[in-house]
This record gives sequence, structure tokens and C-alpha cells, in this order.
Amino acid sequence: MIISHIRSIEKELLAFLAFPAAIRSTIYSTNIIESLNKKIKRKTKAKEQFPNEKSLDNFIGVQIISYNEKNFNRIHRGFD
Repeated sequence: MIISHIRSIEKELLAFLAFPAAIRSTIYSTNIIESLNKKIKRKTKAKEQFPNEKSLDNFIGVQIISYNEKNFNRIHRGFD
């Protein structure tokens, strides 16, 4: 039962294998997301308190925009 279920979703589970070997590690990894999450956590912890939810949303939005601007020209392994 479990084996048949895994075989039925095999294409979705192994979709990253359709990409060139040089970029698979970047696609498969969550390092980029984890790095952004750590930055947001570090910045919000230093601020400690927000007057309302909208100000927190704005603050996180600014952090994401600055992260994107900083890493805009970064080329991940295999994508050059």
C-alpha cells in the first residue's frame, strides 16, 4: 500500500532530477530560505515590540526587499 502510493507520486518527489546536475543542489537545498528567515528573526528580535501587526508586516517587507537588493547579483552554483 505505501509502496504503491510512493510509486504514484514518484514523478513529483523526484522532479528536481529533470534539471541539470549542476543546479540540483541549489534547487533541492533550503539554505537560501533559512538564511532569510534567520535575518528576519535577528532583526525583529532586536526591535522587540511593534505597535501593531501592520507595522510588523511593513518591517518584514522592508527586510525582504533589502535582502533581495543585496543578493540581486548573486549567482548560485550552476546558474552562471
